[in-house]
Amino acid sequence: GIPVMVVLERAFKYYPDEVREMSMIAIEAGAKRICVADTQGAEDMSSMSNMLRWYFENVGNRFPEVGVDAHIHDDLGMGVANSLIAVQEGVDRLHATFLGIGERVGNVDIANLITVMRTRGYYNRDLSNLVPFYSDMARLLEMKIPDRAPIIGTSAFDSSSGIHADTTLKEKRLESKAGIYFALDPDLVGANAKFEVGIMSSPANVILKCSELGIEPTPELESRLLFEAQERGEILSSERIVEIAHEMANKK
Repeated sequence: GIPVMVVLERAFKYYPDEVREMSMIAIEAGAKRICVADTQGAEDMSSMSNMLRWYFENVGNRFPEVGVDAHIHDDLGMGVANSLIAVQEGVDRLHATFLGIGERVGNVDIANLITVMRTRGYYNRDLSNLVPFYSDMARLLEMKIPDRAPIIGTSAFDSSSGIHADTTLKEKRLESKAGIYFALDPDLVGANAKFEVGIMSSPANVILKCSELGIEPTPELESRLLFEAQERGEILSSERIVEIAHEMANKK
C-alpha cells in the first residue's frame, strides 16, 4: 500500500497525553511516519527541545521503524533554529520550501535550512548550485528574492566596508578562503563575494571592485572613486565606476 504520514497539527498546543494518544492511534493503524507540526510558528528553542525530547522518550523510541518529521512555520523568525533543534532531538526529516512559501509568513526557507545543516555537519550534499537554482526558480515563479535574504540575497556576501575589503584582499594575497567576515565561503552555495565602493570604503574596495569589472585600479582612479562616493554619500553603481574609469582613461 501507499506509505502514510500522519501530521499532528498544532502538536505543541496539546497535552502530552493527547499527543501520545493520537500518535498511538496513527501507528496502530499503520502510519509509517508521524509529523510533529509547529503550525503557528510560535515555539522557541526551549519548548521545541522539551516537547520533542518528551515525544521520543514516550513514543518515538518505542517505534524506531516509524519515522518522525518536523513541520515548522516561521511566524516569529525561529524556524531554522527550531529545525536545527528538531534534528538534534532525533527528527529524521524536516520540511522546508522555496523562499519559505507557505501560510502567513511561510515555512522554513530551504536554502537557509540546508546551508545551516551543511555548515553544522548534518547534511553533506553539494550546494554549489543553490544560488543559481534560486535565481532560476524566482524567474519561473515570478517572485523577487529579497536583497538581504540570508544565503541567496544579492547582499548576502556584499560589503562596502573598508576594513572588510582590506582583510579580504589580504586573504586573497595569501590564497586563503574568505573566512574572517563571512559566515561561510560563498563558493559553497555558488555565490560570489562582492565589494562595493561607498562612504565607508577604502582603497581595497576599489581594487576588488575594479578586479570584478576588469578595470586597472590606478591610484588616481582609487582617489577619484572614493572622493565621489564620499561626495554623493552613497554606494557607486558598477555603471558609474566604469564611466569614471573610461573618462580618466580618455584624458590620458
